[in-house]
Amino acid sequence: MPSESNILILGGNSRIGVSIEEIAFNSGFQVFRTKRSLGHGEKFDQKLICLDVSSQKSIEEFFLRIHDLKFGRIISLIGNTSIHIDKLNQEELRNYYLTYTLNLFQVIEKLSKNFLEAQSTSQFTAIASRSAHHGSFDADYAAVKGALVSYIRSLGRRLVPPKSAISISPGLIVGSEMFDQMSVLVQQDHWNRSEGKLLHVKEAAELIWSMSLLPYATSEPGGNYLLGPDYK
Repeated sequence: MPSESNILILGGNSRIGVSIEEIAFNSGFQVFRTKRSLGHGEKFDQKLICLDVSSQKSIEEFFLRIHDLKFGRIISLIGNTSIHIDKLNQEELRNYYLTYTLNLFQVIEKLSKNFLEAQSTSQFTAIASRSAHHGSFDADYAAVKGALVSYIRSLGRRLVPPKSAISISPGLIVGSEMFDQMSVLVQQDHWNRSEGKLLHVKEAAELIWSMSLLPYATSEPGGNYLLGPDYK
């Protein structure tokens, strides 16, 4: 199978990642995905690859595992809320920023330069968040997502066509892990502010898939695209 038919999903164990994997598989793509750790009955193999971006050792081993692969699409869903962090624990907070900025950007840079298909159109798609633009009660999450949007914008300007990069900023997605972590009151607040128009996991997955290899980057290299209802 030609390498442009390979897709890599970073953070592929999330619900939206699983939904994108299903769409890609049904579209005839060969799907590779990463997980931080194994679930019950799972084992890592050629297409299910360990990647824990908090660990330099894991990052190094990940690149060794994929050293002979090229991808037509790479979609990064890596990210996590910081609400579980005790704000007084500076070490945990420092590691949070280290993981989701420096370490993640290191992975994105190397994947884009060395593992995106260079002979035909290919694209790195990073999933950010509306909080990058409008802020959030989870200020640290909004900060790292804002940094991601800026990083992809710069990366997109440096990549040589036919390679490209974009970021997508969805609002809260119903049925996602983040949605389930929120209290009912916070969920309802999002429903109210979006006038009941929040996207569900399958809807968001289909839209992300459709945007993951379209000529967005030709008009705005490294561009950021909002996904779902426009609300603050």
